[in-house]
Amino acid sequence: MEMDPLFVSSHCMGTKHTHRCRDGNCLEILTKFHDIFMRLSPEQQTQQIYFKPGNTITCLPCGHVLLSTIECVQQHLGTDRHHEQVAKCGLSPKSNEKNVKIKNAIKKKGVLRSYPEAIMEVVYANLEQYTFNAKGSSYLYMQNRIGTKYCLLCQKPVHAIAEHIKTDEHSNNETNISIREFVQRFHILFLNVADHLQFNQIHFKPQPDSIECLRCLSSCSTTAELTEHLQSDKHYQLITVESTDDSMKSLGMYMPQYNQ
Repeated sequence: MEMDPLFVSSHCMGTKHTHRCRDGNCLEILTKFHDIFMRLSPEQQTQQIYFKPGNTITCLPCGHVLLSTIECVQQHLGTDRHHEQVAKCGLSPKSNEKNVKIKNAIKKKGVLRSYPEAIMEVVYANLEQYTFNAKGSSYLYMQNRIGTKYCLLCQKPVHAIAEHIKTDEHSNNETNISIREFVQRFHILFLNVADHLQFNQIHFKPQPDSIECLRCLSSCSTTAELTEHLQSDKHYQLITVESTDDSMKSLGMYMPQYNQ
């Protein structure tokens, strides 16, 4: 079953999720979870989708079996019971084949660095083909933002991509070295902040020497400045403020108003 990208995005930018991203205990638990699975084989790593992080790792299909070490996880993954319960749930590591294909396609294009899978599946879902090449790497320029697409090159919302990319404005921006450098800088800055902060890029636009937060009207030109801004009380409060727009309220997110 495909997850609605806007639902995922609204959750990740919601108050509860953002609060937990600041909770040291939650981050420690999540770090332990990933540390265990990253030490397993690639085939075993795909099965992390069946587990829940906690003080002990929980296997949900197997009736909440609790595991606390990498050895326990490895042993459990090899049991007949686990394979049987996963099969009963209609789950299979093969469900991840689509994500693997997307990642491989992106790597072939020569993207400087890949965003985490969660970012690709929400902010750039079905937009991986919209890139421009620079210095041997490809950079994504089209994003999913609430209620619209957004072109980083043109710094404006896009309602029909096919028509937009044929416009003189877009064609000129795509070949403009300075504008492409703005977008490169945008990606480099966000690729170098913590994964859980990268969803915030939907609130920013590229600038000549920095990137601008459309919610706070603040600019950041280094990774340190961006991280500090994203973790600031001002930014946190503004992105979690309920919009007067009912559709935005239902998503629990703020959608910046762009000048056309």
